[in-house]
Amino acid sequence: MQNFVSSGIDTNTGNGVLIDPFLGTIKFAVTNTIASNNGFAGIYYNSDVPTNGVIDHVTTLYNGTAGIFVSTTNNSAPLVVAITNSVASNNGGSGLSIATGPNGTVSIDNLFATGSSDGIAAGGNGVILLNHSVIQGNTDGIVNDTPNTFFTYGNNAIDFNSGSNISVPLNTVTKLR
Repeated sequence: MQNFVSSGIDTNTGNGVLIDPFLGTIKFAVTNTIASNNGFAGIYYNSDVPTNGVIDHVTTLYNGTAGIFVSTTNNSAPLVVAITNSVASNNGGSGLSIATGPNGTVSIDNLFATGSSDGIAAGGNGVILLNHSVIQGNTDGIVNDTPNTFFTYGNNAIDFNSGSNISVPLNTVTKLR
C-alpha cells in the first residue's frame, strides 16, 4: 500500500489502509503489510462503532501524518486494538498516533518507532499498554497528552530521542507472575 495522495482536507484520503465503518460491530486484522509514502497515514482506523482489531507484522515508512493512526470520536464505543511486532519509521508526524475515548484499549507489544516527530503520540482518555518496545531517534519519544492513561511494564527502550523522551510520566505496572 503506497503512494496514496491526500486531499489535505479529507483524512479519508491518502491512506495505505483505511478502516472507517459506520454501523455495527467490527473485527479487523491487518497483517504482514508494508504501507509507505502515503499522504496521510499508512494505516488509519477511524470509527465510532464497537471494534476488536489486530495490527501485526506491519511496517509503515514515510507516511505524511502517522505510520499507524487509531482514532475514535465517540467516547462510548468500546475499542480493543492490539499492535504487535511492527515498525513505524520516518513518518511525518507520529510513528503511532492514538486518540481514544474511555472505553478504548490499545495494547502495543514489540513496536519499533524511530525517525518521526513523535515515536508515539497519545490523546484522549483510553488505556494504552506498552510492552517490549523500542522508541528511539524521534524528536519526542512519547507524547502523552492525557496523563494516567498510558501504562508500561518497564521493559521498553525509550531513549536517544532529540527532544523529551516522555512528555508526561507513564504509569508502571508490575506483571503478575
